[in-house]
Amino acid sequence: MVLPTGDKEAVENHLFHCQLYMDNALEALGKDEPGKAGEMLWGSVTQAVHAVDAWRGPVISSHRDLVNFARGLGDEIGESYYPYIFQSARSLHENFYIPVETREEIEALLQGIRQLISWILDLLPNDVRNGVSGE
Repeated sequence: MVLPTGDKEAVENHLFHCQLYMDNALEALGKDEPGKAGEMLWGSVTQAVHAVDAWRGPVISSHRDLVNFARGLGDEIGESYYPYIFQSARSLHENFYIPVETREEIEALLQGIRQLISWILDLLPNDVRNGVSGE
């Protein structure tokens, strides 16, 4: 287990935005805006990654750092589908600029992206992870 070294306020901010972006993604899907929904799903994933980074002591300062850190989390988590789901979520960022994926395709990725976020957030201690929601 990694000892807490990070800024709890920063972690809570990232957790808040992780949920906010997920909510915005679902709203965008309801409005048949797949490009926006995909971007919000990717944003939700990145905020989960940033939350763990903030807790452990931040090392992410670029997009490349984010991807490398997230890959390291995948190795730590050890789930065989992690890299595939992460790459699918990452591809949704491109879909924002050149929308080619449909609402149905984005919806098909939703369950996997929620699982990905759950795996990432499970790396945080329960009291930190639940600090925003009060669960």
